[in-house]
Amino acid sequence: DRQQHGFDHLDFNFNTRGGVRLDDECVATAQLPDYPIGRLYIGQWIATEDRILWEMEAKPFGDARYLGVWGRRYVDQLIEQASERVGRAGWEVYRTGRKLIYRKQPCAPADVQAKLVLHTIPSDLADLPADRQQHGYDALGFYFDRRGFRLGDQCIAIAQLPDYAIGRIRVGQWIAKKDSIVWEAEFPPGR
Repeated sequence: DRQQHGFDHLDFNFNTRGGVRLDDECVATAQLPDYPIGRLYIGQWIATEDRILWEMEAKPFGDARYLGVWGRRYVDQLIEQASERVGRAGWEVYRTGRKLIYRKQPCAPADVQAKLVLHTIPSDLADLPADRQQHGYDALGFYFDRRGFRLGDQCIAIAQLPDYAIGRIRVGQWIAKKDSIVWEAEFPPGR
């Protein structure tokens, strides 16, 4: 089956396969296969919603056959690697390669209901899907409660950016009741 798909599924349930909670950290280990690994992806899938909450490419270190996944450390590592940061209205958005990390601390109940704005403006408009070319940007916004998660007193959401060359990125928050954007910022900062 794995030859047909080109990859192995080594998925496991955190609660039934050795996951432990240490204060506000969730820690799990997974045994890796003995064959050479070309690429390794880790992530979290929410079965009740049939969606991937986050995923990233990971590198096994040395000859280790076990991989540990840590919640807060993963987010902290992404933020430390950030090449750019913008902030408005208590939200900070970090850019790390092809990912954006939205963070609000402290996280209030209203923040969990937020719709986060994500517009990518490509360097070449021809890179946009045909139905978005007339608008000049790709609208990739999302509701926090569908893609985000709480980590201690933080609201965290991680968004994957498209593969095309990006000229600018617009981020923000939209409030449905007001039908308006309550804050916005752009990458690169200062534009």
